[in-house]
This record gives sequence, structure tokens and C-alpha cells, in this order.
Amino acid sequence: MLERPEKGDSEEAVTFRWKKAEGQEAWIKIGLAFLMFYFGEAVLFWQGGPTLAAPLVKFPLAVPLMYPLGYWGLFGASIFFILRKNSSSYNRSAMDKRFSRWQGGLLTLCITVGVVGVAFTVVEGSGSTTLGHVALFFAMFLAAGVIGAIELNVGWLAAAVVWLLTALAINVYPKTLSLVPRFKDEDILIGLAMTIGFLLIGVYPQHVDREGMASSDGNRGGQQQDAPDL
Repeated sequence: MLERPEKGDSEEAVTFRWKKAEGQEAWIKIGLAFLMFYFGEAVLFWQGGPTLAAPLVKFPLAVPLMYPLGYWGLFGASIFFILRKNSSSYNRSAMDKRFSRWQGGLLTLCITVGVVGVAFTVVEGSGSTTLGHVALFFAMFLAAGVIGAIELNVGWLAAAVVWLLTALAINVYPKTLSLVPRFKDEDILIGLAMTIGFLLIGVYPQHVDREGMASSDGNRGGQQQDAPDL
């Protein structure tokens, strides 16, 4: 017969130990940096704005090399430097800092190139900017969901949910609806969703403490094993 688990055992089976991810608050700065870049994009490139960069875009290969790849590549570089500066402020071993720099750099490069590349390819192939934005947020959802699922990180999973809902909202948003004069509602939604996602990552840095749980289980097992038989 199967033994019924005791109350204490069942509580331990469903309870996680949480800890704060070191340096994740830097994503608050990244969210503010994105807001600046997004506003800059509206001023420099959007047709509804001043379009100050219109003369530069007329040069050969300015699209896509200067915009969007070059422009948003600068945003990716800002993420790298913010994370690198933030990681160097903690008292950690040189090896740990080196690993964090490489990890942050590779994640930033891969996610930025992948997300921007997917969105640009979809726009070029379909001719639909809206479809490109949907692909952009599905790619952001994928990246955030994978990162968040690795250690059950609350902030990354929350951002993944926001970006998934944004992709679905853009896909079903009525084309005839216009709440903001001169600008597309879709563009406003993109700026808000991206910023909120980055801020959520920084505001909620909690994730599961697997090492602490493993050591706790090991100590508990050792105590049970050392207990004398009656």
C-alpha cells in the first residue's frame, strides 16, 4: 500500500526557497535607456515625427544598416555596458566577474541580433510592419521565457507574460482604431510594453535558490541518516 505523506513532507515538496538575483536591478536603468532610444527613434525616423534623420536615410544601405540595425545595435551596446558596470560594483571573485561579463555580452548580442533580425526579416518579406512587430514580441517572449524558466525568475517570467500579451494584442488590434493623433496606437503600445517588461525584470529579481534548497535537503538527509535506530 502507498503510504500517505505526512503534512510536513507535503509542505516541503511544494515550497521553494527564494533569493534575490544579484545585479538584476540594472534592468530598471535599461528600461529607462530603452525609453530614451524609443523616443529618439520617433524624433529621428518616424513619419509622424520631425524625422530629423531623413537626409541620412537617403544614403545607400542606410536602411537597414543605419536603421534599424545600427540604431538598435547601439541600444544593445548600452545594455552590455550597463550590465558590465553593474556587475563590477559587487565584491566577487575575478573569475566570477569575468564569467558574468562574457555571459552578459553573449546574451545581449544573441538576443538583440535575433530579435531585431526576426522583426526586420518579417517586415521585409511580408511588407507588413504590424506583422514584424508581432514577430518582435513573440521573439522577446521566447527569450524572456527561456531565461525566466531556467531558475524560475519572477521578473523575467513576468516580462515574458507582458510581451506575449502584447504580441497577441498587436495582432488583433483594430486597424481603424486611432486613439493618439499623428501616431499609430501600435507604436505607443510597443513603447509601453517594452518599458514595462524591462522594469518588471529589475523590480522583481527573485528566483529559486536551488543551491540553498539542495544544501538544506542534504543536511536534512544527513540528520536523518545519522539518527540512531530505536
